[in-house]
Amino acid sequence: MHKGNRKPVAAGRFYPKDKNVLAGLVWDLLQGCPRAEESQLQQTTGILVPHAGYPYSGTTAAAAFGYAQAAAPRRIWLVGPSHTLAFAGIALSGAAAFESPIGINPVSPVVSELAELPGFMLLESAHSPEHSLEVELPFIQTVWGEVPIVPLLIGNENDWEDVSALATSLRDFLQPGDFWVVSNDFTHYGSAFGYTLTTVLRRRSASSISAGRSSSPPPMLKSSINWPRQRPSTVRPASPSPSSVRRPARRRS
Repeated sequence: MHKGNRKPVAAGRFYPKDKNVLAGLVWDLLQGCPRAEESQLQQTTGILVPHAGYPYSGTTAAAAFGYAQAAAPRRIWLVGPSHTLAFAGIALSGAAAFESPIGINPVSPVVSELAELPGFMLLESAHSPEHSLEVELPFIQTVWGEVPIVPLLIGNENDWEDVSALATSLRDFLQPGDFWVVSNDFTHYGSAFGYTLTTVLRRRSASSISAGRSSSPPPMLKSSINWPRQRPSTVRPASPSPSSVRRPARRRS
């Protein structure tokens, strides 16, 4: 593992590069977001957030982080897809910490143990240019501070069986106070991407028929098909209030 910090590469593209401008923007996005009480989060183990540029997804990301603020995690498992490098398994980072223009999150020492597992590898060439984890850092730092992170990049998120097996192997490493922040595209939807609901279902059906399997879509796609007729019944946001997200204490630089 190298001792240097991973520097931000998405600053100035996905979010503002200037420290003060970025801090103000994140604070503004969090204002008025419903915030759950600690008791409401006892069964909550993580949040699913988008990672597009802040003009497109910042409001949605802020709603998730603001709602889960009271979770106060001791360690965050930060998971996202690799956009620039294709590989099998899970890419770990040997960096000492991940930086954003407004803060630093140290990388948990558990990474060295995970690197010994089958399917996990230290792969800086995947982490260095990747934005999917980085764009969540300003929210994490604003809401929870410089909490340790376990940065994980998935090489092929469409291989459901492989991802599930790798996720299962993490169980022995989880501890009280852990929290998951899963960064997701949600979808690059539209004919320009060759990805519409019709094309997805056709491809899955053809593949399943050839393999003699059920053509039932995966859980996330099922929820997309049924939305908005189905809504999660376990999420009951508190009433919005300008004071619903507390400004973190000023830290020394």
